[in-house]
Amino acid sequence: MNEEARKILDSLTKKEIAELTPQDIAFMRARRSYMTKDQQNYYAEVLEEKRTFDELSPDMPLQELKKYAAEVGLTWRVGTTKEKFIEQIKEARENG
Repeated sequence: MNEEARKILDSLTKKEIAELTPQDIAFMRARRSYMTKDQQNYYAEVLEEKRTFDELSPDMPLQELKKYAAEVGLTWRVGTTKEKFIEQIKEARENG
């Protein structure tokens, strides 16, 4: 990483999460590999790019689908296709 980008990242990692702008977050996401593990953990809620339930796709890793399922109280069962699992997640989300 160049010196200017390093200085910007250093200044951003001194900010509280609530102080970060969308541009700050995008900058940090693009350079998260340069952050320490402590910094990555502290800023995890903004570094993680979350998809909406409408964006669920069979191309997503099963572990990511399982996270969405857990939010609606579901667990994946062996033998369930990703497509069926996504349907179940969306249905559970709609039925609250």
